[in-house]
Amino acid sequence: MKRLLLLTDAPAAPLYAPRMRHLISNLAQTGWNWIVVSERIPAEHFTFPDCTYLPFTFYKEGNTIWNKCLWLADKLFDIKEYRLLHFVRRHVQPSDIDAIVCSSFHTFPLPAAARLAREWHLPLLIDLRDIAEQWGDTPYMQHPLHTPFGWLNRCLTRLYTRHSVRLRNKALSHAQVVTTVSPWHQDVLAKLHPDVHLIYNGYDSHTFVPKDEVSETFDITYTGKIYDFRLRSPQLLFQTLETMQQQGLLPSTLHVHFYCEPTIHTALQELAEQYHISHLVHIHSYVPQNRITPLLHQSSICLLLTNKASSSGPHGILTTKFFEALGVEKPVLCVRSDEECLARVIRDTNAGIAATSVAEVQAFILDKYREWQHRGYTRQPVNAEQKQLFTRRRQAQQFESLFLKLLNER
Repeated sequence: MKRLLLLTDAPAAPLYAPRMRHLISNLAQTGWNWIVVSERIPAEHFTFPDCTYLPFTFYKEGNTIWNKCLWLADKLFDIKEYRLLHFVRRHVQPSDIDAIVCSSFHTFPLPAAARLAREWHLPLLIDLRDIAEQWGDTPYMQHPLHTPFGWLNRCLTRLYTRHSVRLRNKALSHAQVVTTVSPWHQDVLAKLHPDVHLIYNGYDSHTFVPKDEVSETFDITYTGKIYDFRLRSPQLLFQTLETMQQQGLLPSTLHVHFYCEPTIHTALQELAEQYHISHLVHIHSYVPQNRITPLLHQSSICLLLTNKASSSGPHGILTTKFFEALGVEKPVLCVRSDEECLARVIRDTNAGIAATSVAEVQAFILDKYREWQHRGYTRQPVNAEQKQLFTRRRQAQQFESLFLKLLNER
């Protein structure tokens, strides 16, 4: 039999769980049957395709006092895990599945998956898309614990991170196989588990296809979350555009578009004003999934935001947005280079540039602008062999081989 139970966190904008969603769809075509349980976010209308989908509701509609109490109770006592356990036991029979898969960007729902695997004597594969160690001392982990006092934020973050890592590591000890998304993540997790496999994120080769579409303006486009400028900063790009403006080298048709979370809009606008380029920068909310590919086709450069990897900074961040740009073969401008995993993959695929200086960014923009002037569009000459390593179909094949191994060893 090929029957899998997937427990995963909430599918949220702007990506809506692409890694698991495409995995389910691809393997459903080869005879795998899925039961999927994920948290439902109030006001989000989403369903996983090609499976039996059981959405689990924890928070109520609206920003209520009750939700804040639930949030605090969960942080203190992990009650969401207990509620999820009760939900799964009520709706799923162990005789209906052959293995459990758990995919998480942090901790939830790893403890519940490990508990069920022990209770039901089923093999467990854990897929970690992000881990606490990757954020370093950046403020990502502080967002859900924000208070008016910086020292208290740092103290709460340390306690929360330590608790989350302890829960994660305990869950890992009950997994037969662990998968993750970058070589850096694999190196870290290999110290915690004997069987860790690298399966990159990727692009859907049916959706993200090259298309040479003439555009009237030279657009640099960013789609996705930013979180905080210490994690993903456009500062090097803005500095370059200001320098080009001062030198009279700025193309008159150049525009920079951000499609990102509303909470960062004001900070983006203020940063653009600081560099005197606010007239070039256009800030929008997220666009629906079905508009992403046409938006990339109309763009001249796809922008990726990172920061240099360091002992206190982020590590191993291989954003899905890179793979989508690779799929449509649009030039990728990564600022500032992480000088780590992402820079290496950009180089190996010849997808664009991971820049470290104003001179590099300026030369790249002017080179692509000349191409756009000549043809009306841009197309990046990516390494076709390397590109094929990152399709969602290949990713599914890698997972499938691990699932078959789990079932054969059961």
